[in-house]
Amino acid sequence: MRMTPNLKVLLLMSLVAYTCRGDTLDETRSIKPIDRPEWVVTDALSSISTTTPPDEMIVTSPSLVAILLAEMGYVTQAAINETDIKAVKAALRAFQKDIDVETTSELDDKTWQKLSTVKISATRKAELQFISSTVQNKTLWAQYMLLNLGYQPDAIDKGVTIWTKMAVSRFQNHHGLQETGQLEAKTFETLVDAFKNKQTVESFSDETISDELATTISDHHYRHPPLEKLLRIKTAQLNIYLESLDPYSQYLSPDEYQLYKKTVRSRIKIGLGINLLGDDQHVIVVPLRNCPAYQAGLKRPHFLRKLNGKKVTFKTLLSEAPPQYKRGSIIKLAVSKSPLGAIKHYRVKVRAFRRDTIELISEAKVNLIRIHELISRETAKQLKRVVKKLPADKKVIIDLRYSPGGSLFETLDAVSLFLPAETPLITLVDQADYQEKFSALKGEIAQKRAIDILVSPHTASSAEVFALILKHYARARIIGTLTQGKCLSQQLFDFEDGSALKLSVYDILGPDNRSCQNVGVMPDIKIDRNHILDTAFIMNRIN
Repeated sequence: MRMTPNLKVLLLMSLVAYTCRGDTLDETRSIKPIDRPEWVVTDALSSISTTTPPDEMIVTSPSLVAILLAEMGYVTQAAINETDIKAVKAALRAFQKDIDVETTSELDDKTWQKLSTVKISATRKAELQFISSTVQNKTLWAQYMLLNLGYQPDAIDKGVTIWTKMAVSRFQNHHGLQETGQLEAKTFETLVDAFKNKQTVESFSDETISDELATTISDHHYRHPPLEKLLRIKTAQLNIYLESLDPYSQYLSPDEYQLYKKTVRSRIKIGLGINLLGDDQHVIVVPLRNCPAYQAGLKRPHFLRKLNGKKVTFKTLLSEAPPQYKRGSIIKLAVSKSPLGAIKHYRVKVRAFRRDTIELISEAKVNLIRIHELISRETAKQLKRVVKKLPADKKVIIDLRYSPGGSLFETLDAVSLFLPAETPLITLVDQADYQEKFSALKGEIAQKRAIDILVSPHTASSAEVFALILKHYARARIIGTLTQGKCLSQQLFDFEDGSALKLSVYDILGPDNRSCQNVGVMPDIKIDRNHILDTAFIMNRIN
């Protein structure tokens, strides 16, 4: 079974729970400029290929042609600077006329034989190197190759489009590469080889998504994507397309969905008993109380620096083959209190553990109610029980710094504990603009108690909704950083073939009738991001 990125993430989740931002196409990676053999130069401006590049396009090889023609005075500097392929073709025709060959503006053997003898000055070489290294140039050249190989049906555009990402992902699938949709060095090199050897898309077999799958997405996704476009999408491209709609919708193959049901939905897990949260820079490890890492001495959240002696980032954790640890094996964690702080080492034994939704934690001389995840039919009951245990004269401190969200309706039940019945909470808006409003349930238990809510960049989804509602009604102070800004509600659809779709079906509007999608919740008291894990620092700051 091929290991797709989704399956890698799910296997990682059997070890930990996680939340992260969606990656974008990284065109800025170090792709070496391709060599310019005759076949590349010839095809770049000729009509041999199935599709002629549009006039506004200029790629690495035409840049070389332009520089050679400029050395002889056929092309102006402006034409080079503006990547004017029309001017380059016109200059090439003039050159062909002067050397007495057919004026086709194509690099036939005779034209290239004459042109390739031109010596390029040091200044022009530097200019060519600069042009060849630009991100736009590489992207356009890759688009041109994908178009000619049949992967990209739409017109070439300057910059990266969703269709480019889907074409790259499909190409990667065909050539056994990791399906990232990104123009990494290995993908680019493989693409050049495939273009040289004319390995068109017809050389491979793959299928478009089923009518049922396409209809489900079109009918239920909150952005209502057109069905006719969905019916053209290949299965290997589907997650790239879903990512263009929103960062959270996802297709799970039958194998991936089986693993999802066994790991994500299971209350008993095998692993280290930690949550991992990350962004582009750091990985945070959050130990779960009385679980393996906690019992090994890791009592509080830290920055993860190394895993089994290897440096890690959240991106590498998701992009590389996931660790497959057996019960009883020993895992080495190197952590620090700050991103560059002193490193402490822990040895953790892999075993079974139960992941609770809420923990009451004594830290920095205060009691924190840490909500790891809002789980249906569990969190509200546990939260009510824990709040009632706290001294009546003490404020309620709810820690959402490490919460990626969970069940939206459980969130509404939980927030109802702190508001009068019938208080307006949220409005859900679907793809047909139908609105459904929700209000607080009966059962308020903390009418006069002060509430503080700790948040971080990792506070997401329904955890943000929880904070947003209590902030709106001035029932809680929000302390920390701006939250992630994920205010979409997902629904899971499963199919007879064993696959599943996790679709964003509703936009969530807060009590003010505004969406926090891509906005987040602004704290009342801001804490520097470097101190967001330091509960003692936060308590001193607010007290």
